[in-house]
Amino acid sequence: MNADESYDLEWAVRALAQPPTVQREFFPSFVCVPDELVLEFEEHYRRFVNGAPSLTPEQFDAFALLDRLIIEMSGPTHAELWLDGALDSAPEWVAVRDAAKSVLRTMGWSAEPPGRTCATYVGPPE
Repeated sequence: MNADESYDLEWAVRALAQPPTVQREFFPSFVCVPDELVLEFEEHYRRFVNGAPSLTPEQFDAFALLDRLIIEMSGPTHAELWLDGALDSAPEWVAVRDAAKSVLRTMGWSAEPPGRTCATYVGPPE
């Protein structure tokens, strides 16, 4: 994994660890924030895992828990968890934030909010 990929994964985990009000600030108002948070994490985590990183057992377990929690909330039977308001009230999102904080601790990454994403989003015509 190169430095840019590591930074992207760190950004995604730091974003997942933030309170909902902060999470919404990372993206334009027209996107589905829960989707975007998870898409960012999943994209960079998959590359990270495929790069055969050298992790301590504690780091591996922290990432595995975060990934498992996200997978468990996915699918049509959990559609309500992907609405923007779920970030504020769903216990599943509290668990994801806690798991992301655990990843940050085990990796030695900052818990401070990251800057806005560099991604480009195309919204509805004005």
